[in-house]
Amino acid sequence: ATGRQAATIATYFPNVDMQAAAEGRFRSRYWETLHDALNERAQGEGGQFVRWLFIRFPAPQFSFARCRELRDRFRQEGRDGLSFHYLEEFLHHGDLWAALWRHLRLCWSSLRLEKHVRPAFHFAGSRLNFWAYAKADWAESFRGWRGLERCLQDRAFRRYARWAGPQRWTLFPLENCPWERMLTQAMHEAHGQEGGPVIGAQHSTIRPTDFRYFDDPRTFSAPDCALFQPDAVRANGRSACRQWRAAGMPPQRLDAVEALRYLYLAGAPLRAAGPAPATARRLLVLTSFFSDETEAHLALLARAVHAGLLEGWELAVKPHPYLPVADRLSALLGRRMKGVRLADGPIADELRPGVLVWASNSTTAALEAALRGLPVMVMRPGDDFDLCPLQDVPELPRTGNLEDVRLALATAAPLNLPPDYLELNPALPRWRRLLGL
Repeated sequence: ATGRQAATIATYFPNVDMQAAAEGRFRSRYWETLHDALNERAQGEGGQFVRWLFIRFPAPQFSFARCRELRDRFRQEGRDGLSFHYLEEFLHHGDLWAALWRHLRLCWSSLRLEKHVRPAFHFAGSRLNFWAYAKADWAESFRGWRGLERCLQDRAFRRYARWAGPQRWTLFPLENCPWERMLTQAMHEAHGQEGGPVIGAQHSTIRPTDFRYFDDPRTFSAPDCALFQPDAVRANGRSACRQWRAAGMPPQRLDAVEALRYLYLAGAPLRAAGPAPATARRLLVLTSFFSDETEAHLALLARAVHAGLLEGWELAVKPHPYLPVADRLSALLGRRMKGVRLADGPIADELRPGVLVWASNSTTAALEAALRGLPVMVMRPGDDFDLCPLQDVPELPRTGNLEDVRLALATAAPLNLPPDYLELNPALPRWRRLLGL
């Protein structure tokens, strides 16, 4: 109890700045410099007011014991939040039985519904049915461990909402994951008009085929759906706003805020700066969060190396932090692995002039490279939807075989992107207005 109303930020953990963590400071990679604005406000009020609710996402470099140590250190220091909790800490013993019973009912219902649902897996006006592609996800969602996990999370969010009480505002990184809906509904049902708005803020990029970002417009007004829709949606640039409006997002809920994840790009060139220097022979390979995309990319990279296409190039591979590639790359390259540097620092350190970027299909780092004015080439999707964030840029080179790689290495050049693609004001005026900071 502080005598002041708190606010909640739910976020993934432990994606944090480790240098700051070693000093007892909590700096989430999802919220970056927003921490500074929050701490400034806390100093003005005489104490912290933000409750941090952690959604665990296992990271290869962090054991669960290490994550708990970090959480406890942040609690003890108390410099960057009012409280720090894993969501699971709010579960009671009875919640385990209630979640299991609900999961069993969902298993049975999903089996009964399946024959009716199968014909509906197609776009309007199309006879191409995606059931063969989606049936494993359907089963995992309702009958697998993911379904049980969601039932447990739902119970925990309801417990948290009651424990925390009405909040000034509740904020989460919007990617349309099920837990975001549960948090939103729990806050709306627990506090109604007494609680502040629930805000979903776009963390990464929106792609035309990234279906998780787009809802049937009726879900914002239908009584049985409106509870799980956030009161406000904030995009990180005008490009995302345009896509959301075109998909039926109510304009009164939508606006732009600064792109926290990409603020290091402030001042970077936003338009093509001419062809890459002829002497540039540095190739940066950016792999994906998805194992199948990464496997296809590494396999083509190895073929290009063995075919001699990359002779004379300096090779660096930067994997996604949650999907290491060293062992697989060594198996594919053998003794040639000694010519490859594995990059494990911030992406900003790698996006230097003279670098040609070769990205997996869905990684959003391709956008960061393009905004830096670097030449970019991107893998084609294999038996999947195209999730490339630059797919609507006509001059983007795409790779799927050795001939594609040969051509892209010779022709890749900086891309033309709209100047308002991202909001990049380091002073965060939009965030400050939104959160009353």
